[in-house]
Amino acid sequence: MDGSQNQAIEFGFTVTAREYFGDDFMPLRIVRQDSGPLPWHPVHKHEFTELVIITGGSAIHQIEGELIPLSSGDVFVVHEGHSHGYTDIKDMELINILFKAKRLPLPLADFASSELASVLFNGDYPAHTLMHLSEETLKKITGYMQEIERENMEKKSSYRFYSIAVLMMFLTELERSFPAAHRGANTNPNPAAPALEIMETNYSKELDFGKIAKSLGLSRRSFFRNFSLLTNSSPHRYLIAIRLRYALELLKNSTLSQGEIALRCGFNSSSVLNYNLRKFYGIGVRDIRH
Repeated sequence: MDGSQNQAIEFGFTVTAREYFGDDFMPLRIVRQDSGPLPWHPVHKHEFTELVIITGGSAIHQIEGELIPLSSGDVFVVHEGHSHGYTDIKDMELINILFKAKRLPLPLADFASSELASVLFNGDYPAHTLMHLSEETLKKITGYMQEIERENMEKKSSYRFYSIAVLMMFLTELERSFPAAHRGANTNPNPAAPALEIMETNYSKELDFGKIAKSLGLSRRSFFRNFSLLTNSSPHRYLIAIRLRYALELLKNSTLSQGEIALRCGFNSSSVLNYNLRKFYGIGVRDIRH
């Protein structure tokens, strides 16, 4: 195979989630690659989402039958089950951000209603080039990636929490760099979107999602379906993520007891708080406080 620009290559293999994530709770990996001497990279699929940033060189991206030129600064996403590969590679360097969307404990807040969120968390979105970053922005976001890499390597206390925080800054930078044409006014807003603010301001209370759905003029089934499309999460899981965000802040920066923090943040007891911390972040109350 000579890797010529117009030559498509056949499907080769599937990259499994276990190869990169194993049994680790942290569903996020940063993988840097350079092309080496090979002029092509076989077409393959993933069992996870891959956000790719080209940091040097050039290539032709083969994505489900299309051939798309790539150069430094290009960004694109390839979702689970979609096939892609590279031909005509010339000193290409890239950063792959690998993640399992449904396992990422992200408090999406208003990012959830952005076009970029739909692109990243909607597995049906076509995997074309999303944007081209300026040199300044490319340098900034590669710095974020270095931070996440360092944290995952050193594994200091709360490294998962820190990595998620840096990932949020990275996604914000990407969202603000997203082409204006993609970020225009949404003529068909998601009808479940107002629920995000309701949950953000009432996170410590017992919330009845059936009543919230009714207040928005939606059936319970329609509300849950639209909420999932908006956030890639169930309302219950999204609410827990909000509560944990506030609980983590209090655990790290206050002298309140575990029980007081649990109640302030909507958990019935410190044991329920601790259970959810371990489920979402892989760390417990004691780990955070010490």
